[in-house]
Amino acid sequence: MNEQLSSLFTRVKTDSGFLTVSEAQTSQGIVLPILNSLMWEVFNTNEVTPEYSVGGKRVDFALRIESNNKVFLEIKKTSENLDNHQEQLVYYAFQQGVKLAILTNGITWQFYLPLEEGSWEQRRVFTIDLLAQPVEDAVDKFQSLLSRDRIANGTAYQNAKSLYEGRQKNKIIKENLPKAWQKLVSEPDEMLIELINDTLEKLSGYKADAATVVDFLRNEHFATPNVMHTSPAPKKSVVPVSAVVELAEPHSIKLNPDALRDLLHTKVIEAKMCGNSVTNNWRSILHAGLLLAFEKGMKVDTLREKLRINFKEGVHTEQGFGPLEGTHYSWQNQDANKTAANIVKIVRLLNCELLILLEWREKGKFPLQKGLIHVTKSNC
Repeated sequence: MNEQLSSLFTRVKTDSGFLTVSEAQTSQGIVLPILNSLMWEVFNTNEVTPEYSVGGKRVDFALRIESNNKVFLEIKKTSENLDNHQEQLVYYAFQQGVKLAILTNGITWQFYLPLEEGSWEQRRVFTIDLLAQPVEDAVDKFQSLLSRDRIANGTAYQNAKSLYEGRQKNKIIKENLPKAWQKLVSEPDEMLIELINDTLEKLSGYKADAATVVDFLRNEHFATPNVMHTSPAPKKSVVPVSAVVELAEPHSIKLNPDALRDLLHTKVIEAKMCGNSVTNNWRSILHAGLLLAFEKGMKVDTLREKLRINFKEGVHTEQGFGPLEGTHYSWQNQDANKTAANIVKIVRLLNCELLILLEWREKGKFPLQKGLIHVTKSNC
């Protein structure tokens, strides 16, 4: 792994100061160090050319190899919404015949193939969010799509092209699957009829005539591809929190809720908050707690004061933000340590019990060991 990139991305994740820097600071503090780690000669203006002129306008950087433009790179400040700028960048790259264009605010990196077909949005092949994505994944994608050697030998473009074609393929598949299903059940062939009859015989001992199977498949209720009729999922048996704690404590590291650390590279095995089971990942647990706080009438100003969370009014999906359903706010993703600390704070605000049973992955502080975070209502 590229240790320089890994260290930089970890610092971006943990230092909230990166979220409020200017465009120039983004360029100097994030973008150029990334390029340098990817073996671009950032002090060679013939290779990393600033303020590159395109038809009387300027692109922040042109990445060039042997005087040939390979990548156009446009930089905005970290608080900027990138979707407002993609058309201009991609159009400039298209005019100059540049195969790869990147729009970034330092945190979010959007990769485009300007010479492909489709709208500007459809030409975006990949997005890297340094706050939301694991460091290892971000490092791998940067090396695959932007390292100097892969840009020079063309493999970066081929990797981006594969992502684009995969995205187009998935789009076409999703659009046509319902049509294929509709055609299959409205015009069934002999193989499908025989397959159904074989299964029917195993279940009941009888086979139906072909006309009966065809009538069944053409039944409007069954053939509608947009409706799925399923039986209710069986109810899971509820294990009391106290029983889970009793089973977990002898085999796991009991963590101090007031001094949570070393939780990077962990996965949540089980989580219960305020009497309810919640989805087993850090973000979803905190998300559930925030929704519950809003349901209880807590104001966002109170949550800002008590928790270390960035809130924005409105629906936002950039820079690791995600909307809170049923509210007018979005909140920003954090690493596991900060998320866990905020989960503890929110259950104390709600005055309820919390249980999180977790396990460290191989790269974690305690590889393959289990840990337990337990906050009781009496301690809230």
